[in-house]
Amino acid sequence: MRIARWFDRAENSPKGPLNPPRPRIRSVLNPDRAGWKDAPWDFQKLRMVPRIAALFGLLCTPFLIPGDRWVKIMRGEKGIDAEIRHAQTHGYYESILSEPNRVQGAKTGALAKAEKEPLAPAGWTPFAESGIVKPVNDYLRWRMKPNLNIVWNGARFSTNRLGYRTPDVAIPKPPGVYRIVVIGSSNTMGHGVADDEIFVRKLETWLNCDDVGQGRRVEVVNMAVSSDAPSQNLLRLELDVPALEPDWILNDITVLDYSLEELHLHTTVRNNWDIPFGYVRSILREAGVSSSDSLTEFSVKLQGSTEALLDGAYQGWAAEAAKLGCPMTMIHLPRTDAKIDNRNLKRMAERLAARYSLPVIDLTNAYRGHELSEYRLSPWDKHPSVLGHQLIFEALRNALISQGGGPGYPLEINGSDERRETELDKR
Repeated sequence: MRIARWFDRAENSPKGPLNPPRPRIRSVLNPDRAGWKDAPWDFQKLRMVPRIAALFGLLCTPFLIPGDRWVKIMRGEKGIDAEIRHAQTHGYYESILSEPNRVQGAKTGALAKAEKEPLAPAGWTPFAESGIVKPVNDYLRWRMKPNLNIVWNGARFSTNRLGYRTPDVAIPKPPGVYRIVVIGSSNTMGHGVADDEIFVRKLETWLNCDDVGQGRRVEVVNMAVSSDAPSQNLLRLELDVPALEPDWILNDITVLDYSLEELHLHTTVRNNWDIPFGYVRSILREAGVSSSDSLTEFSVKLQGSTEALLDGAYQGWAAEAAKLGCPMTMIHLPRTDAKIDNRNLKRMAERLAARYSLPVIDLTNAYRGHELSEYRLSPWDKHPSVLGHQLIFEALRNALISQGGGPGYPLEINGSDERRETELDKR
């Protein structure tokens, strides 16, 4: 009752009613919106304050945030930096490649922080201590020894007379041979599996089947070497590939490529090796790195150089392929060490490939439907298992069937689709 009486008095007050007629004021932000706005001018100004403040903030943000950081935010590089932290190969690749102090029961480096990750059993040998490679005191770091036929961690490991993990090939290339050269890192080399279990060897076997090829012999030359970073692949492409006269080059890429590059460059700077690429020298000079930097200090100084380092490699790959007159295709391999979403790194790789007109065969979903323990060798050796290589091969095979083959080598698969899939899955 008291409230009702108060409203009656307010409506009949000499000062006027509580809700007087409102003047019609045009909206400043949208003068054409529904004609005139019925609102007190003061009230209308208050309503516009948040909008004007938001607009002002958007316009001023580039001036308030440092330029390089603003560019990173706009390009999604803050997300890339976060993904790189989850893709660090520090410790893991060092332990795979060489860990002289590895002793059962003693935890060192990054592995000491990963309490859930067991050490390798006694007798398990890291790649650098396997006798497979011979060190070279330059940017390549090492080369695989020729004519090997050994058992390494339970798997047959053979190389040809040129030091590649592939059957012998003739130089010059014989007439009528279609030659595919594959460059890459440990997954493509076949770290931890036998020669015939590597996905590229399975590819060669399949392409030479009577019901698949054109009658031409296909050679798939596997030049991949464990731990090779993108710039090392570029150097091998320049030094070793021309003599092989390839008809098609396949180049493996993964979301771990930048971390491999960072690790390799730290080793290069620490050993004062000559750097053959101007783009790498420029980036390292601008970052201010030195041979005395720890790996952590080196990583911090290189922050923000992710795309520039990879861009230089992609540009070099495209240029060298053009120089050879040979098409190159990127094969984007799935991540085997962990189930982690790396969409920003993946998009960056796709963007760089598109920038230099390098086609990409996306195999990143090859493991879909399988558990990590199924397609990974072991908790201490996080490379594709026998099943992992089979899944990668099947994904690559299906991609080639879908696109009708490779450059200059169209597939001619005989038989019905049902027979074709049945026969292929047996191989």
